[in-house]
Amino acid sequence: MDKDLKRLKMINFFQNLEKREVLTQNTMAKKIVVSIGMANALIKRSIKKGFIKAKAAPYKRYAYYLTPDGFGEKSRLVKEYLESSLDFYSKAKKEFIKIFSKIKCSNFNTPDIVVVGKGDLVDILKLASMSSGVKINHYFDWNNEKKKIRNNNKNISEVKLKQFSAFIIVDTNQPQMCFDYLSDVVSSDKIFTPKFLHISKSKLSFDEPNVYPKGK
Repeated sequence: MDKDLKRLKMINFFQNLEKREVLTQNTMAKKIVVSIGMANALIKRSIKKGFIKAKAAPYKRYAYYLTPDGFGEKSRLVKEYLESSLDFYSKAKKEFIKIFSKIKCSNFNTPDIVVVGKGDLVDILKLASMSSGVKINHYFDWNNEKKKIRNNNKNISEVKLKQFSAFIIVDTNQPQMCFDYLSDVVSSDKIFTPKFLHISKSKLSFDEPNVYPKGK
């Protein structure tokens, strides 16, 4: 599990305990979106470390209390989460600024730029575009089920896509699939991807014969 996601779940875990509600482990699991086994492990570990205390309640339930050490641990996790988020924001913005620099250095006279995807990365990209003095013309979505790039729930035809001069992929659900589709439609030198999405720009066909030398 991603470190930031773990921190966020633990913060949510402590936050629910602050309410001093009488809970079953099943209820706690649902509140923080983990399995019952994971919820049980978190509770036992937190009690052992002195972060929470438990008091028996009727019908096999417990009232959990956050201790002073628990409040301190929650504050530490929040601090780490914010620092990590800000660090990612800074790195992502720098990555997008590099992409805009590459686009400006390309042979596009007046680049008609398309951003493919939605979410928090779009907001970071917009700030990077302002810093770079680059105008974004279009914001489209990648629909994984339809395997299409869409705008307002309407598919963008391949003919239309060929008319744009540059694409920046920010989709975080299926970025590789989005790239593979787009690279079949337009030249790959028109597609720009941030490194942190880990998109491979080469395809391997499993129908092709083995091209590796013998003994490798």
